Amino acid sequence: VVVDPAHVFSDAAVSGRKSRREGLDAVRRVLERGEAEVLICLATNRLARKLHIALTIVEQEIVENGLRAVFVAQRIDTSNRELWKALLM
Repeated sequence: VVVDPAHVFSDAAVSGRKSRREGLDAVRRVLERGEAEVLICLATNRLARKLHIALTIVEQEIVENGLRAVFVAQRIDTSNRELWKALLM
């Protein structure tokens, strides 16, 4: 996997409880502009502290827009629709 360094984001020393974070907002802008089709995240808790919030963000802001998300640590890939829908229940 090759990732443009301009598309690597983080929120160092910022609480994952906050819904507005510089890195997260930058990811949202990149996805909205169509500059990326896949969000690769090391773990769900890097996106949001609570799993249900991370899954909701991914469903509403990524999957519903025809994009894909992958969480490496949990081996979650939204391209596996059956698994993804099971996680949302």
